[in-house]
Amino acid sequence: EPREAVIAVSMLNSGNWVLPVTFGAEIPYKPPMLAWCIALLGWLNGGVVTEFLSRLPSALAAVVMLLVGFRLFARYASVNRAVAMALITAGCFEFFRNGTICRVDMLVTMFIVTALYAFFRQSARHPEGTWMPSIWAVLLMSGGVLTKGPVGMLLPCMVVFVYRLVRGNNFWKTVVSVGVSAVLSLILPAMWYFAAYNQGGEEFLRLAVEENFGRFTGTMSYESHENPAWYNLLTLAYGCAPYTLILLMSIPFLPWKRAVAYLSGGRSLFSRFWGWLRGLEPITLFSLLAAVLIFAFYCIPKSKRSVYLLPVYPFVAYFITL
Repeated sequence: EPREAVIAVSMLNSGNWVLPVTFGAEIPYKPPMLAWCIALLGWLNGGVVTEFLSRLPSALAAVVMLLVGFRLFARYASVNRAVAMALITAGCFEFFRNGTICRVDMLVTMFIVTALYAFFRQSARHPEGTWMPSIWAVLLMSGGVLTKGPVGMLLPCMVVFVYRLVRGNNFWKTVVSVGVSAVLSLILPAMWYFAAYNQGGEEFLRLAVEENFGRFTGTMSYESHENPAWYNLLTLAYGCAPYTLILLMSIPFLPWKRAVAYLSGGRSLFSRFWGWLRGLEPITLFSLLAAVLIFAFYCIPKSKRSVYLLPVYPFVAYFITL
């Protein structure tokens, strides 16, 4: 936590809000959105950064994400489902923990998840597809990139691209709409990266490339949270506690006979699965794809941490609700 908060302190002390040097030597290796939020709160507090103010952006991000998610699911599912989804999400151990600490993870999760919600709203308004970008998604993804790099844009675009194709939208409409949204979301972050490069030079560029690309490809100069693929299953299981216990207790009561009959039907297994997938409610299909695709994405890099999976929690909570 101090490693994050000290950047905001350096911004207030030096007046440099682009790439402040901390401890006289270190430059930040993450984009500055969290530091900007803390520094703004500190400035409003007379230039003093406290523990409470340092953690407040994470708490506010969690609350905003829950409220926006509640409104979305209440509109496209039901109020009962939306209430349960929001309460389960808020009560998950990993979600609650990250909503009370001074780290970038809850803030970037809020931007990613609300950008997904914005994309879904656009798709709901244009079920046949659209050429237009989503302005709300663009702004939210820009915030995500300014919080933790390109992953703030990549995850929402990946999910909505697959969702629209599964829903039968035109391929080129989908490519243009999602692609333009992605490009537009990089304009504001590019301005900061350019200004930061002018100050930090090659050292900043090396850090930025290593953190954003080397971490994913496993080519970092040091080992960083390297774990096997099953690690994500473990962290998601304990991260969803105590609701993981509810899922375990529900196993004997699942409609197993119906599942066996479905698997032994006349058509090929793939065609039956595809028909089932296309027949889901739009919000349920979107939640399923968001949870599965983001989880699978974070199984690829060697670097794995429980906090990387935070964007899947609202969607997993929705399926716990179901």
